Amino acid sequence: MGLSFTHAAMEKLLERSLTSVLRLTGLPAPKDGSSIEDRKTEFTRATPSVRRADCVFLVQASHEYYVVGEVQREIDPEKPDVWTDYVAFMKGRGKPVELIVVTFSTEVEAWARSPIQFTSRGSWTPTVIGPSTTPRMLTSEQLAENPWWGLFCSMIHARKDYAEPLYKATMNQCIDSYEAGKLSHRDMDEISDTMLEVVTERVRQHFMELDMRTRTFWEEFKAEAFEKGIEEGVEKGIEKGIEKGKEEGLRASVLRVAKARGLSLSQKHLEILEGCHDQHRLEQWLEAIVSAEDSKDVFES
Repeated sequence: MGLSFTHAAMEKLLERSLTSVLRLTGLPAPKDGSSIEDRKTEFTRATPSVRRADCVFLVQASHEYYVVGEVQREIDPEKPDVWTDYVAFMKGRGKPVELIVVTFSTEVEAWARSPIQFTSRGSWTPTVIGPSTTPRMLTSEQLAENPWWGLFCSMIHARKDYAEPLYKATMNQCIDSYEAGKLSHRDMDEISDTMLEVVTERVRQHFMELDMRTRTFWEEFKAEAFEKGIEEGVEKGIEKGIEKGKEEGLRASVLRVAKARGLSLSQKHLEILEGCHDQHRLEQWLEAIVSAEDSKDVFES
């Protein structure tokens, strides 16, 4: 079974926010000049069974230790034994091990904190991060230091009304960081997709009505997609490849902007878009999709 969008996104955010996560849990965090190394690890035993933790990191702080990160969306009675196996496996590499469970559910959070029996005389407990321990708001300094941490916290509190100030502050800081050159086009595309998945409908509308700073992002995003389309057309070496590349770039931009804004394109509209070879018309649709309330306003006006 493939990973859900939310699960996969949280794995990436855990990596990008690990220093903040360690500070939150009280575990030793890297200082300036120290590092966190991503260690892809398969937990393979002699029997034909391969398990993969979501994330494994080597943290260089006051001492070196491994962090095994697990994103847990639901209660799974088999997971405690799996987690114990992960810890024992990594401990065999000669360094201390911490296992951190990240969850979006208070119910799963309480379950994951239950002691796990290790021997007849002893047990251990994972470190758990969930809605009850994750900040509902961050300072401007915290967000400026690492906007991914704001995205991490926003995802934990997904679609909760009480977290609306956090959603807005995080997105505004991401835009500021983008304008300052600290976040790339790809970063902003990923951030937009993630935020639109987790915010309330009221905040979604707020994002759509942001000032011209967001328009600046869309304009540059469109230009990048346009140039990418040209490059792809040339690389294919087909007749009139540049013109075809421009068309493909414009179509891709229309679809990506529509997705980011939560607009659903019907099969009819998709066929209209795919069948259009008029660059001027495609450019008009791209301009219109940025502010349209409905895809009908773009393709049927």
